[in-house]
Amino acid sequence: MQRTIIILCFALGGAGTLSAQNAIKLEQQSTAFLYAQLNLHTGFSNPGTGLQFGLPGRGTPNQLSLQLHKINQPLLQKGYVPLISLDSWRVRTSFSYAQSTSEFTIVETVNNGGPGNGPGPGNGPGNGPNQEVILITGTASNGHLNVNLQDAWLKFRTKWDRTSIRIGYAPVSYGHHPDMDANNSFMTNIDNTEFGFARDLGVYVKTPLSRELDLEVGLSSGGALRNPLLQTNSEAAAGDADVGETASGRWLLAGRIGQPSFRGTEFGLLFAAGNITAPFGIDPVVRVYRIGGEWIRKLREFARLTNQLTLGQTATQSEGNFTSVSLQNNLDLFLSRHVIFGLANSLNVQAGDETTTYVNSTLAGSLTYVVSPHTRFRFNQFVSPVNYGGSSNWGVSMQFITGIGWR
Repeated sequence: MQRTIIILCFALGGAGTLSAQNAIKLEQQSTAFLYAQLNLHTGFSNPGTGLQFGLPGRGTPNQLSLQLHKINQPLLQKGYVPLISLDSWRVRTSFSYAQSTSEFTIVETVNNGGPGNGPGPGNGPGNGPNQEVILITGTASNGHLNVNLQDAWLKFRTKWDRTSIRIGYAPVSYGHHPDMDANNSFMTNIDNTEFGFARDLGVYVKTPLSRELDLEVGLSSGGALRNPLLQTNSEAAAGDADVGETASGRWLLAGRIGQPSFRGTEFGLLFAAGNITAPFGIDPVVRVYRIGGEWIRKLREFARLTNQLTLGQTATQSEGNFTSVSLQNNLDLFLSRHVIFGLANSLNVQAGDETTTYVNSTLAGSLTYVVSPHTRFRFNQFVSPVNYGGSSNWGVSMQFITGIGWR
């Protein structure tokens, strides 16, 4: 009997050892995520020159994007940060097709006739000065392929609770926005309304001021990488040469002081100052000062309402100073597991010291059918009653988004 008990004890101990060895050999947590995403977008629009079919007047162009996200494995294994440590990094690029329009004029040189000195009793062939006659004027569409940088950053965690640092090309720290499908969203946001760009090259810090308040602030280049990294159509690229100039003297300090994003109701104070690539007017660079607030209300998993209002001044060299007012409203309704409805309204008014006033307004809506976490169909519509150039635009489009990989 004693021998039987000893044999059973050895058997149970051996089984435990084998189980422990199997547990040690389990696959480690994934730390590298490669994701490819395709976006197809087409529809009808009217930019004030007649109905057009093709790329929509706004939103994400037809593109293929590639993203690599990497989590620092030693930090996961260590479980704590002595002072500062690399948390993760991401690179995301896209290859897109876009169109631009340019005006053209066809001119023919003709002789204007006039008295001549040919033989015979009458005047001969005229020899007056030549004259240019405009035969055709219009606009032409130019297609071009772009290589764009959408993300390229390093994120560091620190030993201080809820404090992180992000360095590189990343979203500007200027208000909270719905980040669902941010790279292909049809909605407007306060960053693009105010500055003309939502991502910039810089350093971004997030840290708590108290249990109920966070500070998010970033110092960036003021729109240095606003243009594509590479554009195949040189004529189209030349039209944007003013925003592709060197970023010397350009900078943007933007941030938010407010409640953390995990709360059901958020209040925040927005602020910004800097020299940025001009979103309107004739100067390549403008000086901006902004202050404002936001209120965000989340109703569990059903709805999210965002309201943002900013005031400030925009200073230009050629056109003087402008009083700036921007309003942004977003509503997202999650009607079911597969149906999402979004509505966005943006208004930006730049009232000049003299008679010049620039206005840009857009109302956009999007109905999304979610097939899977990677695939969705979207029906979009928008109307821009007035933009900075003084014209109007409206359009409807269909958008198909699908992806493969891990994110």
